[in-house]
Amino acid sequence: MEVEQERWIEELSVYLERNGLSKSVGRIVGLLMISPQPLTLDELVTELSISKASASQGTRFGEQAGFIQRVGQPGERKAFYRLTDDFWYRSPSVRLESHRQMRDLVAGGLRVLPAAPPEVRRRMEDMCDFLTYYLEEYPRMYARWLEQRHKETE
Repeated sequence: MEVEQERWIEELSVYLERNGLSKSVGRIVGLLMISPQPLTLDELVTELSISKASASQGTRFGEQAGFIQRVGQPGERKAFYRLTDDFWYRSPSVRLESHRQMRDLVAGGLRVLPAAPPEVRRRMEDMCDFLTYYLEEYPRMYARWLEQRHKETE
């Protein structure tokens, strides 16, 4: 792997770590993103200089989260791993349930704090309003993007 690729993988892993993934999962995602073919666990270990346990845990986490796919290769007994083609635009969809739960928690907070100071209520109402807006708009935006993408690939 070239030095620039290693740096880019590290930058991506730092970004993903700030957004809730472990650094090793971020590095696995980065390597799989730039790899033209699926990689084995051993290849991930070698290329990223991580332990086999970290590679195994990272790929398992990615499979469970839906952004890493285990694939077979003809004549091979080992498992190979690749990123799912749509992982990057599906991930916000996965977060919708989390945003829905947060909105409901904040709305519940508004109900139990009827006498809260105006600045507290305003902060919570703004958060609730934004999350409601996001939950309503994201599916429409996603549908428009898919429609545009379909037109571009025809």
